Amino acid sequence: MMRGTRTRSPSRPGRPAASRSSASRDDVLHGFALVRATLDEAEILTICTAPGVRRRGVGFAIVTAACAYCGGLGIQRLFLEVSVENAPALALYARAGFAVIGRRAGYYQPQDGGPPIDALVLALTLADQPLRISKR
Repeated sequence: MMRGTRTRSPSRPGRPAASRSSASRDDVLHGFALVRATLDEAEILTICTAPGVRRRGVGFAIVTAACAYCGGLGIQRLFLEVSVENAPALALYARAGFAVIGRRAGYYQPQDGGPPIDALVLALTLADQPLRISKR
């Protein structure tokens, strides 16, 4: 059985709150998301799924849990950045309702010394659009 957990660091005046959502089965961590929230906006800083469970809905479950958690905090808009070359992540975020709102040229520097890779900035307005929770 897949279960999710969420933890939140306390926010201090002038400091954003951070949250982590994770997915585990049989006490084995399969993935997590780290989210930073300030006022009515939040940013997904990173999402990670274990290689052995990719393309099995774990990433979508984590994104859904992070969005629901943010909605529960009164967050109005959720942002993230993703490489233009990360087709699986782009499909995942589109399925969750995120839309491209910008592009950061040369944002990622490949470790192999290749040319810089652009990032797309995506956003989801939580108040206006319910999550697209669907099966593949």
